Amino acid sequence: MLLFSIFLMLVGIILIIFATAMYMIGALIFLIGLLLFLSRWWRRLMFLFLGLGMVGLLFSEVPIFLASQGDFDKKAQSLKESPTSSYSYEYVIVPGASVYGRKASPALTERMQAALRLLSANDQSKVVCSGGQGSGEDISEAACMANFFKAQGISPDRIILDDQSSSTKENLENSFALIEKDCGADLTDKKEAPVIVVCSSEYHLFRIRYLAKRLGVQISTYPASTRNILTRINYFLYEVPASFKAFITSCQAPSVSGSYSMV
Repeated sequence: MLLFSIFLMLVGIILIIFATAMYMIGALIFLIGLLLFLSRWWRRLMFLFLGLGMVGLLFSEVPIFLASQGDFDKKAQSLKESPTSSYSYEYVIVPGASVYGRKASPALTERMQAALRLLSANDQSKVVCSGGQGSGEDISEAACMANFFKAQGISPDRIILDDQSSSTKENLENSFALIEKDCGADLTDKKEAPVIVVCSSEYHLFRIRYLAKRLGVQISTYPASTRNILTRINYFLYEVPASFKAFITSCQAPSVSGSYSMV
């Protein structure tokens, strides 16, 4: 049992350090190994806290899972089978994800492919590619997305770039400011605001909906399915602390990014 517990802790540490898409799973494996390693009384106490934490985690996952289905008009779901119908939305926002050099990560590729279905279904809509340039990225996430859409036949005049954002909150703030500049409408006025769809990974949609509501802008969400099941599980787990952090930061001082701030 001692060797097995040490083995589990080592596996967990390796996943946390080297497998960036599985670090939450690695943390759980490490905790299980630690529980097995501890003495009986400490183990019981740790199991109690872990059990309470798991119950809290499950309750926290419910709204994240429900939001992962997207709240865009249900008719839009048929885009997966028939990408030729027309729907009345004017803008599609695609939040960035990692770029490896100049190549889109799987998460970013999935988001772009889902957004392409929306853009193909309505040739009057525009896309806001939102994402700055991070470590290990030779180009910005926005530029990577723009290159993809152009290669797929989307006209450059339908593509709006935000290459400054470095977080989900900034994705929305800067994208809303650019849309407002493009259409001349007040996005907080429901009567004149254009219809905006935010297309992102399914696990990401709850946080997006929450932040958009705090910014006072009405949006719809459209899910990009994550193909790798382990990556999907990892990021559904990650969204619990990420959503909690979004709640805390949205209650603090307003951001100066773009022209929008938390209300």
